[in-house]
Amino acid sequence: MSAPVPPNERERLLALRGARLLDTPPEESFDRICRLAAQLFQVPIAAVSLIDEDRQFFKGAVGTDLRQTSRESAFCAHTILSDEPFIVLDARSDPRFSSNPLVTGDPGIRFYCGAPIITREGLRLGSVCVIDTEARHMVSESSVRVLIECAAQASSEIERRRSDWESLRESDEILRGISCSCPVGIF
Repeated sequence: MSAPVPPNERERLLALRGARLLDTPPEESFDRICRLAAQLFQVPIAAVSLIDEDRQFFKGAVGTDLRQTSRESAFCAHTILSDEPFIVLDARSDPRFSSNPLVTGDPGIRFYCGAPIITREGLRLGSVCVIDTEARHMVSESSVRVLIECAAQASSEIERRRSDWESLRESDEILRGISCSCPVGIF
């Protein structure tokens, strides 16, 4: 089964690359978000995931050593289709996921809840998600609201990095312009 693709995929991927977070080491700010989400939901696994063309990259995670999975098997690929949280109470009984290798093999996902990470332009880059190996019967609205806040915090971290990179690029262009316009070399 192929992963669904949002209609604004091109713009979404440009924003994701602009954040320059793919293939970078884990960071405490994102791991902290994961620890909070895992504690809130009392689950063994939580992640800040970013979805590119082919994979799900974990910028932060607790409860797993995985750094990425295929986009095809990523529950988070479904989360980025909407601004609303995506909830799967029992993946084994959900036809979209019952044969998913993350359900049938390790880590044995049964419960998934993800809130999209949304940029200020309204692009969904990934999600903050919580995962359990036990199915759930329900999720409280207050827990889901807190997970949405965790995703908003992850978005703020990403926006700060995008802004830092933009400022650095602008500074570099200014310095380059100054050095090119000077008649004498600068030592």
